[in-house]
Amino acid sequence: MIIILDNALSPTTFSDFKIDNFTGKTKWFSIGEDNIYNKLIEIAKDYFNFSNLVGYEVWTHSNTIPIGDNDDGWHKDRDELSYHVRKLFRFPICSIVFYIKVKELKGGELVIEDTVIKPKENRLVIFGPGLIHKVNEFKGERVSFNINPWNRKLDKYS
Repeated sequence: MIIILDNALSPTTFSDFKIDNFTGKTKWFSIGEDNIYNKLIEIAKDYFNFSNLVGYEVWTHSNTIPIGDNDDGWHKDRDELSYHVRKLFRFPICSIVFYIKVKELKGGELVIEDTVIKPKENRLVIFGPGLIHKVNEFKGERVSFNINPWNRKLDKYS
């Protein structure tokens, strides 16, 4: 399942989002922590079962592209430690991509399996666990917040 929501946040709430300084690094938020990302989690709850949600990872891609498993960009959002150490695939409840800045962009589409999604400011993309995806090469500015909600705290944050 892939959900695409344009103008996901009100103009006032959207303007509250700032580009973070933890680009490329993940940060863990437990349920109950008050932060701007809760707004996106609340929207995603309408589409996926968050009854066992314990927290979520957030990171920013600021004009960057994920390397992917074979240096080709294709990857699945997963518990990386579990995969690399134990060879177990553990997936988040869903994956969330929220576009905060898109300027003079050529390329940069999010490709989820065979669905191509053009980045657009205030566009929210929510998709199911274990779906392979990548970002196409691009020129211009493309900044997204990425969120993986989990039903257990990942070992790397313990």
